[in-house]
Amino acid sequence: MSYTKSIIVQGLRIDRSVSTEVSLSNIPDTGYLSSLDINTIESIISDLNWIITQPTGVITWGVENFMVDSDSQGSLCRDLDDVEIADIPTNTIRDLMIEVKNFKQQYQNTINLKNIIVQAFDSIKSNRNQYKRWTSSNLHYMININGINVFMTLESNDFNLSSNQYADQIHLT
Repeated sequence: MSYTKSIIVQGLRIDRSVSTEVSLSNIPDTGYLSSLDINTIESIISDLNWIITQPTGVITWGVENFMVDSDSQGSLCRDLDDVEIADIPTNTIRDLMIEVKNFKQQYQNTINLKNIIVQAFDSIKSNRNQYKRWTSSNLHYMININGINVFMTLESNDFNLSSNQYADQIHLT
């Protein structure tokens, strides 16, 4: 199974924040599950491990934009309007949640997070046009670093900052 991993730096000036996201490449809406905290994710992984071993039963879990009904074989995924998005094996969604947990833990470490943000900022700063998310936008940038998509919202005056000054403006905790 292929995953899309992202770090998103949102906001402008002193109001910047960071979020992390992992999704199944073929079902991008699974990224909504990344909004769960690590304790909840660990509980979901435990519940999924349990339901996989049960001959009957269903657990319902998820977030507002992405709900899941999981049984031992499959997991039916629905959107906010209760429209079916996908029906995938339960062990696939469990493996996704393990990946989400590991990615969140890796980038809860502020040193790791700051390092990738600084690297992304330096690269974007050195060649803005190459990393524009849309050719018509002077605010939205995207770069892939070691298989992680880093999305940044940058104003023109941000490019006057050093990478450390920029990173220091972000709420990393």
